[in-house]
Amino acid sequence: MEKEKKQQKTDVKYTAPALEKGLDIIELLSKEPDGLRLKDIGGKLNKSVSEIFRMVSVLERRDYLSLDPTNDRYSLSLKLFEVAFDNMPVDSLARSAGAPMELLAIETGQPCYLAMAYKDKAMVIQQKDAPLDWLICARLGARFDLDACCPGKLMLAYQDTPCDKDEHFALIRKQGYVRMPSPFLAGVEEIAFPIFDRLEQVTASLVINYISYPGSHQICDIQQAISKGQHAAIKISDKIKVS
Repeated sequence: MEKEKKQQKTDVKYTAPALEKGLDIIELLSKEPDGLRLKDIGGKLNKSVSEIFRMVSVLERRDYLSLDPTNDRYSLSLKLFEVAFDNMPVDSLARSAGAPMELLAIETGQPCYLAMAYKDKAMVIQQKDAPLDWLICARLGARFDLDACCPGKLMLAYQDTPCDKDEHFALIRKQGYVRMPSPFLAGVEEIAFPIFDRLEQVTASLVINYISYPGSHQICDIQQAISKGQHAAIKISDKIKVS
């Protein structure tokens, strides 16, 4: 056992305790949507308040954390999302998708969003609202389990080594999209389309949230929405390949 501990220490070439402490705080709060008080952060990290106070203060000053004065709870701000969004591949993809998605929302009367795979999640990096007085769409930065959500199922089907336990993924690749009831909203169907990069790899998924509206509010039926979604996905893919 002692030998294993020594081996683990030698495996770590460099250490930065203060940085690791800050990352521990950020990762902890990413799993606490309601935030935590200072003493609770310390408790969950097995550290005293005095050990984490300065680090929390610096993270708040740099806008990575926000403090709710009504309950003294710290939570993550959107700064991390902003930093990630400034990453060139994500920013380039979001900018390339902006205009085609705007047109898609207008032509279908339906909201749409763009998601990328990150680890085992599908993360929303762009979204456009329908041109209506009521709004239903995924928020920027939202993350969903890949194997449970519509864009996730599509991206899994197009990965290098898809798990073809049944013919489901093969069917997705053959028809070129996924259509399924939303796992989050009753009465809403989601349709996901692949976005291809220069290497013809699926880098993201364009998703339409199809909602049935009464009367004249329905601009197009779902088959028309699928056709327009496929066209928008091709336009986005073409823009990415030359950007």
